[in-house]
Amino acid sequence: MYHSTGLLVSHYFRSIGIPCSLYIDDRHSSEIRLPPDSSLVQSLDPEKLNLISAQIASFLVCYTLFKLGYCIGLQKSILQPSQSVPYLGFDYDPRFLAFRLLPLKKQKFISLVEAILDSSHVSIADLQRLAGKCMSMSMAVPGARLFTKEIMMAISRASRSSRRLPLSVPLRREIEHRFFLKSWSGFLPWRLERHHQFVLFTDASSYRWAGVLNPNAVPRCASDYWSGEILSSDIAVKEALALSNALSSFALTIKDSRVDAYVDSSALFHAWNGQSARSHSLSDALKSIFEAVMATNCILRLFHVPSVNNLADRPSRSLSLADPVDCLLVFGSG
Repeated sequence: MYHSTGLLVSHYFRSIGIPCSLYIDDRHSSEIRLPPDSSLVQSLDPEKLNLISAQIASFLVCYTLFKLGYCIGLQKSILQPSQSVPYLGFDYDPRFLAFRLLPLKKQKFISLVEAILDSSHVSIADLQRLAGKCMSMSMAVPGARLFTKEIMMAISRASRSSRRLPLSVPLRREIEHRFFLKSWSGFLPWRLERHHQFVLFTDASSYRWAGVLNPNAVPRCASDYWSGEILSSDIAVKEALALSNALSSFALTIKDSRVDAYVDSSALFHAWNGQSARSHSLSDALKSIFEAVMATNCILRLFHVPSVNNLADRPSRSLSLADPVDCLLVFGSG
């Protein structure tokens, strides 16, 4: 009820040109959008326009909330405009166009990881805390949800017993992955408002992978034979690696864009959309897709298509460069 009532106030702020977001009683507002041809804008120093617009918005928001009977917690509020504002546990930083983890929140998370790894067994309560924190950091930490498969499986096993769960090698390795936060100073950039969209078909055979980009325009194809260590892998793993290789091959083209990828593997389709896989090898292959998505900063949507309609099926089964392939052949790493 409190949140729903607050949304009415947010609607009013937006109607007068003040961008505003709300979560229960946490409100974030940005600078007011003033008409560029107004006398006020014309009279202001262009270098100070953003700051003054933010000050105007701050005053209007505070005045309106006060008149409506809201009690503003001054100790928790930031009333002076700033380019770096903590909001809902993150550092909202428009200078870098990203959400960053707050130092205190990062340190508490690392301390929890260290406490879990210091023992040979772990309780379901600690695993649930760790999983919840991983999920909550998905806006600021890469792969926050994808790298929780072993944790979720351990929680499922621990829920059937009151005993502490032993730390298996895969579970320990997945938890240890979180230590990269100690030295990681990067961030997840917001995607640019580019409406570039690409269609990608990928497929894998026992000996080869292929990807076809933009089949309805000027099609491009990336294709290569599997390396020796991949040849014996399960076909679902190969399908996932085919998608990863195709994304990497077209990285410069699809960067900061939307990619609709079509695959004929139901296992890959459900595993990626569910961000979880039953086998360790498929889970590792999903992480390679994630790394390719991170490198290109693209939005990947996966769709299932029957094999007969998969345009990458034919080049994935080609045995020779002399075989007819109606696209440009680009070799990538297998």
